[in-house]
Amino acid sequence: MDATDQKLIELLLNGASSSDIRQITHYTEKQLLIKLSKLLSKGYNLGRKYYSDGSISHYVDKQNPTDKIPFSVITAPAEKEIKISLVSDLHIGNLKENLEYIYLMYDYCVANNIHIIFNCGDLIDGKLIGNGKKLIYNYKKQIKRVITKHPHDKNIINFIGLGNHDLDSLVNAGIDIIPILLNSREDLVPVGYGYGVVHIKNEEFPIRHKIKNLTRVKQSCPVISNGHSHRNRISCRYSTPDAAFKVNVFIASLSDVPMGNPAIHPGAMMMDLKFDDNGY
Repeated sequence: MDATDQKLIELLLNGASSSDIRQITHYTEKQLLIKLSKLLSKGYNLGRKYYSDGSISHYVDKQNPTDKIPFSVITAPAEKEIKISLVSDLHIGNLKENLEYIYLMYDYCVANNIHIIFNCGDLIDGKLIGNGKKLIYNYKKQIKRVITKHPHDKNIINFIGLGNHDLDSLVNAGIDIIPILLNSREDLVPVGYGYGVVHIKNEEFPIRHKIKNLTRVKQSCPVISNGHSHRNRISCRYSTPDAAFKVNVFIASLSDVPMGNPAIHPGAMMMDLKFDDNGY
């Protein structure tokens, strides 16, 4: 192991943030992720921590993997409120993608101190039919377009519940978008295909995109963010008479790809979560 690897491990053990590591080592984000990937291949158990201010840190994880909560937003004990932007169905690679919308959404997040985005899937368009013509037909080129064209802000983290169009790349070409994103953009965090959960304080917040046999939701979750429908809708109900109150939020497409009758709708929503003293 060379001196640069030793220095990197030292920084990881000391809990340095990603931005601090890059500043000290002069690595770009891509160079840092490549270095971390090499450490993983040497057997180091590395983890990532995501914070409510949008910062990210990498660390040497000494925890038993079975005890690990994979996706959690770390907040200060006194922090009682967190704002989250909800987006879905970017369909990058489709002729009707709209990168301008995505950048406008980022401008809104920056202006309103929003550091967390829940993306509810169909990040790429894949090769599935039904959404009109493709700007790019190749899976790898669509994913590369996400990596190079999706906006980036050092204080914004995207948690992404991948959709059926994202899964199309894996099912039909064996190309899994998850490791590509993890090794290319630390701010684009895939939480799973069809369904994933982000933990904030003592609550769980599912990100869901309808995929047959892959979409499931625990009944105890208070707010569920949904993609796939390309329509905005909010439903509030009790799943069973003795169950907790649950809110289903359906998010429209942040693109010009319609679903059913095209309508004027906001392409993103903002969710303002407020917690009690016990973190619920």
